Amino acid sequence: MTLWASLSLAALATLPAAAAAASFEYGKGPYYPTPFDEWLNLAKDWPGPSLQKWVHYFEPYERHFSRFRGTPVVVLEIGIKDGGSLALWRKYFGESARLFGADLFEGAAVFKGNPRYGTPERIILGDQGSDSFWEDVRLALPGGTLDILIDDGSHAAGHQVKSMEMALQLLRPGGVYFCEDVHGARNGFLPYLIEKFIYSTKPAPGKNWYAGGNTTLNAFKPMGHMPANTLQQQVFALTIYPFVAVVEMLHTPRTVLHGPVRGHELLQGSNQHGLNHPHHQRAERGR
Repeated sequence: MTLWASLSLAALATLPAAAAAASFEYGKGPYYPTPFDEWLNLAKDWPGPSLQKWVHYFEPYERHFSRFRGTPVVVLEIGIKDGGSLALWRKYFGESARLFGADLFEGAAVFKGNPRYGTPERIILGDQGSDSFWEDVRLALPGGTLDILIDDGSHAAGHQVKSMEMALQLLRPGGVYFCEDVHGARNGFLPYLIEKFIYSTKPAPGKNWYAGGNTTLNAFKPMGHMPANTLQQQVFALTIYPFVAVVEMLHTPRTVLHGPVRGHELLQGSNQHGLNHPHHQRAERGR
């Protein structure tokens, strides 16, 4: 059973800590414990504005964000609601972090520069699905770029697609796009991610496995050395968690994907070498 942890403190304050510990099993992965566990353990006494987080987000946060702690990281969160998440990010990333928030609600403008809300440098107001919003974002960010984009906005698939496409333009080398609340097995954002990064259904010239005929991260040429397509040059990984999709950018571009052979001793009679290998034959047949 998963706890949907909330800093709507009135409700949590009535739940004894011992009872909470006995009633829920959150699950522990390879990045447990995390600094966010303090938030969970002290939730009923957490000072400041309200926020809400799924507990299983903590380890993905730590996995993808920990290297930015204590640095002048540039962070934009879309969808800041009551402002509590901005305060949480300030506590996590540290005083040197440069925080920016964005929201459709005009009242969120009061968060700007307020220590109660993590002292964000700027609050961008607007609809994340509009081009004018993203132009405002570009103008607000230092140098028009950022290190982390957290999409906790409308959760509409079309808006998530727009944010993902803009993230690929705005993220610095090594940057992270973290899309929250991708709920449901038939969420419309998922086919977009699969089509763009993994399995393209679009017709392509020539061999579909070859980088020139396929734009996904999985574009492939079977001879162990191939030029990288645009995504392969820029993107390190797409990672999926329950309700979360993360895209990480490479620190430096890759121009080729290369699988060199080392050593000269071959097993005689094996079909694991050369073009007769079933792996190569399947590749030559395309899909």
